[in-house]
Amino acid sequence: MENIILSISCSCHLQSLSRGILFRITLVNICPSTDIGEVVSVFQSRLFELHTTRSWDFVGLPLNNGGVTPRQLAYGSDVIVGIFDTGIWPESPSFSEEHGMGPIPSSWKGKCVRGENFDPAIACNRKLIGARYYLTGLEHQLGPLNSDSEYRSPRDWVGHGTHTASTAVGSIVHNANYYGIGQGTARGGAPRARVAIYKTCWNNNNVGTCSEADVMAAFDDALRDGVHLISASFGRAPPLAPFFKSQADIGSFHAMQLGVTVVFSAGNENSAPNPSLVQNVSPWSISVAASSIDRTFPTKIVLDANLTFMGESLVISQVNGLLADAGSHFINRICSPDKWNNISASGKIVLCFSNVGLVPSELAIAAVQKAYGVGLIFAEPLSRQIPDVDDIPTVHVDLQQGTRIRNYLGLARRRPVSVQIIPGKGVIRKSPAPAVAYFSCRGPSSLSPDILKPDITAPGVNILAAWPSRAVNNNGPYMEDTASEVMMAGGSTKSSDPFEVGAGHINPTKAMDPGLVYDMKTTDYIIFLCNSGYTQDQIALMVRPGTRTTCPHSYASNSNLNYPAITVSNLQTTTTVKRTVRNVGWNRNALYFARATSPHGVDVYIWPKILAFSWFRDEITYYVTLSPRKVSSGRYDFGEIVWSDGFHNVRIPLAVCVNNTDHATAAAAHQWS
Repeated sequence: MENIILSISCSCHLQSLSRGILFRITLVNICPSTDIGEVVSVFQSRLFELHTTRSWDFVGLPLNNGGVTPRQLAYGSDVIVGIFDTGIWPESPSFSEEHGMGPIPSSWKGKCVRGENFDPAIACNRKLIGARYYLTGLEHQLGPLNSDSEYRSPRDWVGHGTHTASTAVGSIVHNANYYGIGQGTARGGAPRARVAIYKTCWNNNNVGTCSEADVMAAFDDALRDGVHLISASFGRAPPLAPFFKSQADIGSFHAMQLGVTVVFSAGNENSAPNPSLVQNVSPWSISVAASSIDRTFPTKIVLDANLTFMGESLVISQVNGLLADAGSHFINRICSPDKWNNISASGKIVLCFSNVGLVPSELAIAAVQKAYGVGLIFAEPLSRQIPDVDDIPTVHVDLQQGTRIRNYLGLARRRPVSVQIIPGKGVIRKSPAPAVAYFSCRGPSSLSPDILKPDITAPGVNILAAWPSRAVNNNGPYMEDTASEVMMAGGSTKSSDPFEVGAGHINPTKAMDPGLVYDMKTTDYIIFLCNSGYTQDQIALMVRPGTRTTCPHSYASNSNLNYPAITVSNLQTTTTVKRTVRNVGWNRNALYFARATSPHGVDVYIWPKILAFSWFRDEITYYVTLSPRKVSSGRYDFGEIVWSDGFHNVRIPLAVCVNNTDHATAAAAHQWS
């Protein structure tokens, strides 16, 4: 019988954290093991995949800004951010000590561990204060690590972790650029914050792969070490496991109980514009969608020295070659390595289309490289164009430009067509932005549809940041330095669909002074789990030891969770939900007035319409009544509620699906098994 990898959480663990132990046991051992008194639960460890300078200015957090508060000028001083990713390249200037950086906070209990090409005495400092790596789970599931394409240490081979860490908390690096592209000052959103790396994800045949067992171990260490915030850019595509069977959700629940915010990426998928693909959906964590910034990297494509097309790329020097259609080198014009017809493309720049065979750019690059081509022109929908640092020079064009290039080649018949790829230097404020990235996973949540996911958007396209010198790309959105507040902050969205952008695009400056916040406690999340049909025994698997998990006698809709969004996935009759807000603004006697934009076909009534606060941190509850005035349309409609005191505009989105046809029935709570 094949062995199965199982991670077993034990009730006897240090500092009451859910310390996991990894076992390789046969199927016949499973049942007897669950009779052991110290074993809380048995989980099969699954695999996650990674979600693969100018940006902070774009979101309103420039390095030098008049009128900022002392808190903003601190740039995240002494905040400790834990990065769960592929490791770090410590020699990058992004991880050098900031001038005047004080000693490591006394609360820090972590360490830098030694490993392959990683000496803690050299790698770590007052900026990079922690570095660990986790490999036991991955090697149990996939076999020994390939030492030719990885480091058995916190050192980053893939590059994703280095890029993510520098984007979030990288030190200030002047005159940063990628071979002249994107020239400027590179820095993270919180350049004075400290960083601790937890290498949970590894290069597995050029795919970033993470074991759940290793992720669980990293959560235990990070919470014990004393991080203030955790960033993780990995997940699994739907169907999603119930929360009590997901180590990432359990770990983030423990973090929430200890006051540590966990920020996940919403997920990256080629089919992401389809609904309900968002991967990280727990209400006690923040799920961030990826959006573009207002910077492009224009590149000229010149045919026969006289016909010019514009694409986008990170090509750093001019490339010359002959134009070739994909059909000359690939079966059925499908640019995939397994479709190469063994005809060499040496000296040629190949034109490929993403919609022929539904190939992503990574596959087309590998195919052209296998065919010995010198470059690739990749035609795809406009919303999918994401320039990258590729193994061969690659220019992204839209389908219209790609069609014109192909038609020109056809008119030339058998005459060779010369191609010049001429790079630019980057252009700022030339593209409509922000716009949700094509690959960013959308809602609604397939697991908890009455909770809006993703929560917010942050730049995740065309971000130039630190990268290992052995190998620039990354599509993991960031917002770690403002995560604990941004969920409650007001600000208008630039898209009509909250399932794409959540509450809107990140605004760090306004997040520092949100005015009102929507607070939630452990008991609120336990009631949420009860309402979702989880048993008390199942909930007990998720919480820290000693936490009461008693469910109420009657169940309410999860729309009543005090979330900074109102989502009703099954509105059949008039329904009232409540929210409680806390005054954290500078005016202790603040007066807030309500205004609402109703979803199509739904009447919205708010009571009271005026919130009169008497002191700082005063809390007031208000009620929102939603009444359907149409029959079911089978779709969500959207609106918003805004509370304003004349200075703060605290906005929450409304997402409502009317389902009041005669044959409609109430959705029963699902009993997980």
